[in-house]
Amino acid sequence: MFKMMNRLKIASITLSVFLSLNINAQIEPKVSAPNSPESVEVIDLAQYLPPLSILIDTAIANSPAVKQIENQIMMQEYNVRIVRKDWTEMISASGGAYYSSNSQSTISEDFGLLPESQALTYRVGGGVNVPLDFFATRGDRIAIEKLQVENLKMQREIIKDAVAKQVLETYNLLLLSQRLLSISTAEKEAAVIIYEMSEKKFRDGELTLDQLAANTGFKAKSATSYEKQRTQFSDAYNRLERLVGVPLSKIEY
Repeated sequence: MFKMMNRLKIASITLSVFLSLNINAQIEPKVSAPNSPESVEVIDLAQYLPPLSILIDTAIANSPAVKQIENQIMMQEYNVRIVRKDWTEMISASGGAYYSSNSQSTISEDFGLLPESQALTYRVGGGVNVPLDFFATRGDRIAIEKLQVENLKMQREIIKDAVAKQVLETYNLLLLSQRLLSISTAEKEAAVIIYEMSEKKFRDGELTLDQLAANTGFKAKSATSYEKQRTQFSDAYNRLERLVGVPLSKIEY
């Protein structure tokens, strides 16, 4: 008789758990635009995030690594211009002005003592000094500088691809974390309901202490899982914002 009563009690608890989970699954929360990572536990986050292509373009535009490589490309393009004009280094020019005077005075029969003579001389010169191998290697030097520009541009594309991959992975991780957080939220709420019902049944003498302890453990486990998922979701959200370079709510599209 006692064993039969215990089986009926366990069956009653199982039915209560099933009903509470079923009721919780049928509730449709009101959807609203998220203002923070904590407000997106029960909505479809993909509806409110900017399109993935815009997130990638924004991240590339704000990426310090991309800006750095673009500065290097600009510097190398200036080097190409310098090599194209290095022939001007072979040309030299010089000039000057020279002043001279004659301190001896001359005596004229008509004018008497004449003053000393003075002269100002200008001199301008120039020259070209061209090494024998200058014109032979000039084309190769220009080609090398151009190849450096092309290499930097390819590095820029590699960096852009890396940034796009990071954004894609973080975007998917964020959506996955949000779905897992929604599941964990439902599990936590169900665990609270089950615990409250089992606590009441324990006070009424319908549950043993071991059964109450099991439900208490389930409640604690659900709460721990929820906190872990919430932290992972918040990390993914913040990581995506850092990659993009601006708050997600500030992106216009």
